[in-house]
Amino acid sequence: MWRAISCDFLQQMRRALVNECMSDLPANLEDNLFGELKDLIVRARERVAVQVNQTLVMTYWQIGRKLETDVLQGDSHRYGKATMTRLAERLTQEFGRGFGYPNLYRMVKFFLKFPDPEILSTLSTKFSWSHFLEFIKIEDPLKRDFYVQVVRGEAVGGRGAQAGRVPAGAQGPGRTVPEMVGSARHAA
Repeated sequence: MWRAISCDFLQQMRRALVNECMSDLPANLEDNLFGELKDLIVRARERVAVQVNQTLVMTYWQIGRKLETDVLQGDSHRYGKATMTRLAERLTQEFGRGFGYPNLYRMVKFFLKFPDPEILSTLSTKFSWSHFLEFIKIEDPLKRDFYVQVVRGEAVGGRGAQAGRVPAGAQGPGRTVPEMVGSARHAA
């Protein structure tokens, strides 16, 4: 009982002190403080998002590498496809639909199209898995590298980059990576 009363009393005193201190801050200082705190939170969230994205991309690459080297071994023989199908079923039961056969196949293709883990580590800080799914559709390595560099160097961050938007002049005004991929296929 005494402990509960003392905790309530302390909480009331704390609120009173906070209110008193806050009422003493001029509005412009409070606005500045709010802006600085908001910036800290936004930057922290952006760093977390980049880390999560990079971890997911590298995990998908490692899954693709394991499947290619341990199961397919450069050739998708019948036993390799059957093994991948069974693995996909088990992984889907455990982790959800993101690990079905089509996605596992994309992960293998991802590993084959981006075999250098050091380059991939750098790219994974700039691109989401969705970007890489578009890039692996480009069969010609020169065209793929070109589009990766264009999007990497000039795409606007945030929602624009997540949507795969490419800046004007990089193959047409504001075209998306899928539109560019389509153009690349028709030009080949």
